[in-house]
Amino acid sequence: IMPGISRKKPTRYKTEDDEDDDVAIAAAAALGPPAWCLVFLIPNEDETPVEQQTRAATERAHVLGMLRALNLNVETLKDKEGKYLFLKVSAPDAVLKFEGQSMGVRLRLKEQYGGALCAYSTELEEKQAFDKPSDGFDLFCSQLQLMLIEGVIHSQPFDDDGEDSKEKFDIKAKVKAWKEKPTADNIETKLCAVFPLHHER
Repeated sequence: IMPGISRKKPTRYKTEDDEDDDVAIAAAAALGPPAWCLVFLIPNEDETPVEQQTRAATERAHVLGMLRALNLNVETLKDKEGKYLFLKVSAPDAVLKFEGQSMGVRLRLKEQYGGALCAYSTELEEKQAFDKPSDGFDLFCSQLQLMLIEGVIHSQPFDDDGEDSKEKFDIKAKVKAWKEKPTADNIETKLCAVFPLHHER
């Protein structure tokens, strides 16, 4: 376990109320790190009862809080019509390294160290023993970053006293519920799509 690293609330994120700049959003998406994109359907204000809109907004805020409690970076974007909410979920380097070491992720060593695959550790990283992946990232390739982020998303956040919370966000269950009953009133947070965003440097 890496000392000094834990899952805490990150300071860099946008909220659902932020104003969108289409050009800035496109540029940020093109240059950003690998991330998972969660797409939520926002209830139509003219066709949906206020109570249901409020419940849906509350649950979306709850999901955002759970992701942030896992120390993930979350950016929220809306389409121009305000029909969909996009959550772009990435992870800071400290989280990737913590999860990579915890999961025993294997990276390629430099030729001078034998060139074999070896479990990631801070000790080997400090010796600059790992080779850069082919996609240009310094340590974890895009695919590995997405795998680590997905693992964190499915894990349980810590509560205020440092213990694991009993609650976690079940993405697969949410998408399944949407596909089976896309118009059901009892499905407040309609998570209609989840997909990875790969990036190369």
